[in-house]
Amino acid sequence: MSVSTITTKPASEKQVKFAKSLLEQRAHNFDPEYIESVLTKGSTKSASMLIDALLKMPKVVKPAKDEPADGIYKVPANGTVHIYKVYKMVHGSGRQGVKSMSVKYHDDGTKEGVFTYIGLAVKYLPEGAEKMGKEEAIAYGKMYGFCVRCGATLTDEKSIARGMGKWCSDQQW
Repeated sequence: MSVSTITTKPASEKQVKFAKSLLEQRAHNFDPEYIESVLTKGSTKSASMLIDALLKMPKVVKPAKDEPADGIYKVPANGTVHIYKVYKMVHGSGRQGVKSMSVKYHDDGTKEGVFTYIGLAVKYLPEGAEKMGKEEAIAYGKMYGFCVRCGATLTDEKSIARGMGKWCSDQQW
């Protein structure tokens, strides 16, 4: 009678990679030495058992990056200043959206600021963005001829002198 030996396959690279990603995502209390032994010396079966156990555990909730406050932000880059508007979206979510401003030049020589939605502020407001004060926004308005808050071309003499439209200048900054 011959005795056959039982061979076990080591954990595959794919299993190890998946188990490591689950270990980062799931709340678990496994002994680190046990995990290390399964991932380095364990069999495909022991790796599968670890993966199954991890999949049953709750996901770790990572704290969200704080949403920036409503306002006008600037980001200096390569000699230019990029302007962003952060605002509370009103259609259900209550999250902060962000729009980037670009300058639209007209055939008659006038220009206006145009805001384009780019996404959630928590994701798309660039690193290093600094909230712009009202006085600085007024200076930009005077320099460029449009209201930095809303993008409207300043046509009224008082608005041009003020560097901001009447409605925007009356709003809380």
